[in-house]
Amino acid sequence: MNLVDELFAVCRALREAGVEYAVCGGVAVALHGWVRATVDIDVLVRADAIALALAAVAPIGFTFVAKPGSSCTGEGHDVRRVTKIDGAEHLSPAACFAS
Repeated sequence: MNLVDELFAVCRALREAGVEYAVCGGVAVALHGWVRATVDIDVLVRADAIALALAAVAPIGFTFVAKPGSSCTGEGHDVRRVTKIDGAEHLSPAACFAS
C-alpha cells in the first residue's frame, strides 16, 4: 500500500461525495515541506458529515470502523478510526475528527 495513493483515493472519495474536509496531522505537515514520518492519514470533517465520510471511503476499502472515542483534549471532539486491511498490510488513514 502506498500512502500517497491512499491519500489521493480518500480525498477523491470525499470530494465526489460532497464532503468538506481538511487533511491534517503528519501528512499535512509533510505537504508543507517539513519532514515527518507518518503511517496514517488524518482527515478533519464536520460532525454532521461523519456518516457520509465513512460511507464515501468504504468502497475503496476502509471498512473497519472502531467505536467512537476521543484522543483529543477538550469537549466536542469525536474521533473515528477507519482502517483498510489488504492481505497482510493495513493502513489506518481516515481518522475523521469532528467538532
